Amino acid sequence: MKNTVIGVLGGMGTYATINMFKQYAEVFPAEKEWDRPRIIIDNRCTMPSRVRAFLYKEKIDILVNEMTESMQNLVNTGCNKIILACNTSHLFLPKIYEKVDNLSNYVVNIIECTSQKVSVDKVKEVFLLGSEGTIDSKIYQDELRNFGI
Repeated sequence: MKNTVIGVLGGMGTYATINMFKQYAEVFPAEKEWDRPRIIIDNRCTMPSRVRAFLYKEKIDILVNEMTESMQNLVNTGCNKIILACNTSHLFLPKIYEKVDNLSNYVVNIIECTSQKVSVDKVKEVFLLGSEGTIDSKIYQDELRNFGI
């Protein structure tokens, strides 16, 4: 854990970022604070709406450029893992990866992490709490189908 530096691209819903940070403290229980991995949060709440970009194709280039810049800055700061604290932001990863090849090596895929911790054989139903864009994108539904859920 000592060598893990987690970067969070947040602020795309400040409360989503706050909630994610709270979960971080619970996921990495520690007797001493220094037992947890370092975390750096880019709370970039000035980005265009991911939901509007997905649903109405608004400001996609600006959004992708700003997300790319923030993610590259997190890597340049020393982060070796990146978490996106916004469901719909994952939809734009392919465009971001076209701009910077190596970023895909840093992004933590939430679905993959979950499948490693939970026996998917026992999961029969999943409930999705998300925005209209998250639900309409089917980003999780399609991925979960790959696990037979």
